[in-house]
Amino acid sequence: MAKKMAITLIILGAVLLIVGLIISLRSIKPMYLNVISGLIIIIGTFFGLFGKQLQDKSSSEKSDKILKTGTNTEEKVDYLKIQNADLAKKVEQQAQVIDNLRQENTGLYSKLAETALELNNNIIGESDLDIQINKTRQTEFNFRFYNKSKLPVNNAHITIQNYNEIKKCDVLKETHDEVHIKFNCYEPNYIKQTGINLNPHGAIIFDTKSFNFLIDYMNFAIQIETRNKTIIYHLVYMIIDGKLVRSYRKYNLINKKKVFIQEDNPLHLADDF
Repeated sequence: MAKKMAITLIILGAVLLIVGLIISLRSIKPMYLNVISGLIIIIGTFFGLFGKQLQDKSSSEKSDKILKTGTNTEEKVDYLKIQNADLAKKVEQQAQVIDNLRQENTGLYSKLAETALELNNNIIGESDLDIQINKTRQTEFNFRFYNKSKLPVNNAHITIQNYNEIKKCDVLKETHDEVHIKFNCYEPNYIKQTGINLNPHGAIIFDTKSFNFLIDYMNFAIQIETRNKTIIYHLVYMIIDGKLVRSYRKYNLINKKKVFIQEDNPLHLADDF
């Protein structure tokens, strides 16, 4: 509307200017005509200027509207950017929460597994026994078994074999894995006790059989069987400078086959001893 009015005023002002010029050019006299033509020119100029001002105002308002629209658009874009940044931050925080929960669950599962294993070991028992010499006389000794573990030993079977005497028995049959000897020679040279239960740091002494201290090697095989595994020790004792020195090899019995675990050999025994 303002634009149409501005155009109309500009056209009207131009017409008045033209009429005023024509009148002034045609009639220099009388004086009143010159005055009239001057007034017409002034009025035409006024209408032209007023119309131009309206047009400039209309253009300025449009420009302001365009600038305002652009500003609003930029504000909306900035707002969307802020929203996206907040959303990304929330997603990152949620991911961190999920990762923390995963770590807590992993730690919980690990603790539950350790607890279950400890409960199982307490029910089944371990065979982590320390084999000790218990001196009974100046020339005799027997064996003491000490539970050095923090877990109990339940329903264990322990067998002691005196290899110094057993190796003297006649061999009836020998294979790659077994040696058969006469039972009446073997029987007096082994001790077996079953159903042994030991609390942590508990001990038991096999006092039903004593063995003699020898100048030469004293050679024994001891088997400790529990519900979850069977351990075999090959032990050799010797008195050196008045002190009892021991070498041993430790095996795990799996499917009737010995699997080497460890050794301690201060007597420097050969591998085939």
